[in-house]
Amino acid sequence: MFGLDSSLFWWLRGLVFLFTWREKSGFSKAHDADMFTNTEPDVTKTMVFIRHGESDWNEVFNKEKYLLLPRLFFGLLREFTKCFQSQDSVFLDSPLSAEGCDQAEELRKFLFDTKNDKTKNISVRVAQQDTPEQSKLVCSNLRRGVHTGLIGLFPRLERNTGEKILLLAELQEMSRNVDTESITNQGEVPVVEVVDRCIGQPSAQWLDASKNTGNKAICKSALPRFNAFCEWACQQKQETVVVAAGHSLWFKEFFKLYLPQKSTHKSKKDKMLNCASVSFTLCQAKDGQGVNTGWYIKEQTIAEDYLGFKKSSKKSLKKKIGMFVGLSMFIGLIAVLFQYQYVSMTGVCTTGVYALRGGSVVFLVASLVAAGMYTCAGKSLGKLMAISFYAFIFYMLAIYAPTWCGSSETIVAAAVDATVVVADVVEAAAETIAEVVTEL
Repeated sequence: MFGLDSSLFWWLRGLVFLFTWREKSGFSKAHDADMFTNTEPDVTKTMVFIRHGESDWNEVFNKEKYLLLPRLFFGLLREFTKCFQSQDSVFLDSPLSAEGCDQAEELRKFLFDTKNDKTKNISVRVAQQDTPEQSKLVCSNLRRGVHTGLIGLFPRLERNTGEKILLLAELQEMSRNVDTESITNQGEVPVVEVVDRCIGQPSAQWLDASKNTGNKAICKSALPRFNAFCEWACQQKQETVVVAAGHSLWFKEFFKLYLPQKSTHKSKKDKMLNCASVSFTLCQAKDGQGVNTGWYIKEQTIAEDYLGFKKSSKKSLKKKIGMFVGLSMFIGLIAVLFQYQYVSMTGVCTTGVYALRGGSVVFLVASLVAAGMYTCAGKSLGKLMAISFYAFIFYMLAIYAPTWCGSSETIVAAAVDATVVVADVVEAAAETIAEVVTEL
């Protein structure tokens, strides 16, 4: 049972893990995979890595940063209500979000689209044609990985009677964040109500928890888990091992470990996108002296079957210049209004303060409701109104700062001076950038 007591225990454990995290220890001293590439491999396996869809944690912390505070506010409210429910949490072992479920469904549509070339796309082939004797399905013991694997591959599970996805604790994400903590006990399967709602039928029947050894240990390196997974994969009778699904940091560290150190492949520095699928060949071999056994990835076999790796999103120079110019105009306008006393902060603070403060409370409630709409339903109006949450914060500072820091006149004078200075600096920067662009 996952009630209040269990929630407090898992949160306490997560915080302890946060401050005692040592999973990266030993990675810098690991063998260079290149030392195993000069001998004939003993075992060769085709691997398919599928990343999970967006989780509730990703939605709160990793999406548009200006929505962080309102999303965190609602996330904490949801977390409090889930403390009294069975085996559930927003942040601990974070499940798929609504968008994450949609991403998993898009993955399923791609994998089982008969128009895709099954001879060249390994992910499509294992989904549409393979049997349990040809490829082995495994996944992380974290809920978002389990949910993605079930939603994305359930047509294959339905087709192959008796096939199940094996939960491997070795695939648990490596990070100090509490969302990488598993709340599923050893030998048990996680709650899959999210999946049941998506596919319209019970899905726990397709999970095998016999290899789920429970949560990862505190103050331990994750390196043994990687080597243990490689050893396990190479022992399987199936030609292909499908990780459906795993995690971005775990996958990135896997590529960094088992690609030669001299390799500059993007998989070593870029995360896989949500629900992306990547295939490659993993080899087990001995070193030149025949002493050590290790594993390496054949770099030329890495294929981005679906979506692939995340590309860095850099705004164009034109957009940056536009932002600078727009910001300078906005700050300059405010400065002019204050400078020529078109707006009197003193009058606002003395005559209409109660009405404004009362209105600000209504404004705050409206903005939070709108932010909640966007968080839960993805409404554009909610996205726009969520920005008002931050506008409210600045507004409250403007209203209350005079009573905290001194007289209204002093605050206004300081604000005018600072605004004019900032406007001049931003305007000068925009002009400089424009001149550089013109010269180019």
